[in-house]
Amino acid sequence: MMRCIILILIICNSLPVVAQDDSARVNFGLKLYTGQTVVHTQSVKNILDANPFGFELEWAKHQTNFASFNISSAYVKTGWALSYFNYDLPLLGHAVIASRFIEPQYRILKKVQFGVRASVGVAYLSNPNDAEKNPTNNNYALHINPYMHLGTSLNFQLSKHLSTGLQTNFHHISNGNIQQPNKGINWVTAALSMHYYPGNNTLPKYKRVHNKFWKDKKANVQAGVFYVPYQGYFEKWMAQRKYAFGAFAKITKQIGGASAVTAGTEIYYNNFKQDDNVKRITSGVVAGIHGGHVFLLGKVHFSQQIGFAFYNKIYFLPNFYHRWGLDYNINNRFTIGANLKANSDNADFFDIRLGINL
Repeated sequence: MMRCIILILIICNSLPVVAQDDSARVNFGLKLYTGQTVVHTQSVKNILDANPFGFELEWAKHQTNFASFNISSAYVKTGWALSYFNYDLPLLGHAVIASRFIEPQYRILKKVQFGVRASVGVAYLSNPNDAEKNPTNNNYALHINPYMHLGTSLNFQLSKHLSTGLQTNFHHISNGNIQQPNKGINWVTAALSMHYYPGNNTLPKYKRVHNKFWKDKKANVQAGVFYVPYQGYFEKWMAQRKYAFGAFAKITKQIGGASAVTAGTEIYYNNFKQDDNVKRITSGVVAGIHGGHVFLLGKVHFSQQIGFAFYNKIYFLPNFYHRWGLDYNINNRFTIGANLKANSDNADFFDIRLGINL
């Protein structure tokens, strides 16, 4: 449990922060949610009829300075949110979620903006799997779990102090296989929001100056190590990952003011404890290649990668996988971060990593 909490704190503290000045406008928000659970695998078909509903309180700063706008032609909001969800199903219970978010908003009309939001945080879930009290909950086995969210919004200014918005959202909760069962909870929602600006919510109109400084920047080469902590028992495969330790190398080339592409390789060793009556793993070593995209958000890089394991003797792990990562630049040389590796519809592990720019 302590490893899970530490990992969540790293993720929350690493969330994007843009340069702020006196032009950042504080605002407060209230959001009402209604939605539907997503049955992403047959083992959680018992949550098909769940219709989650809830609300969210928000504190944010909205950047209105030209320097921030000129990075991506957006007025960026960053802030904190506290949410409550009732999953409308006793076996899932309810959730209280604290999260940090970033939301670039793009001006469509004078009083209308389109936004894209990403959030990460920590969720307290009320009714985890229990062999006696709640044996049919295959979605989560811990009270405390990492939380991720992606959403879009259409925002309307009602006055200089009030604005409202409509949102579509995808929410995900998973513990990264720290403890089984861990199929996770996926749910989609629609939301209605109201925001109050004590100052003024009118956005200045800027014309972006297209500075392609990034074209002259050399590709960044990075190497590092990562560690996966002790995980829960995989009942299906009758095995348990005691730890994993590995190394990675990657090259990243900026292709825009806040965007880059990346490619790399990794190799890591898994230490599994297996039951005596199952097929043995002949080698715990996995080596793979991966490539994808990176959002460059100040000192924080948010990456999405697809990979293929060209060496993999762990028969129950697919060769194709994808990674989602947050890396924080401590300085020009070192980064820290966390990655979620997933195979198909199952999370494989969370790792904690340290990188060095070469």
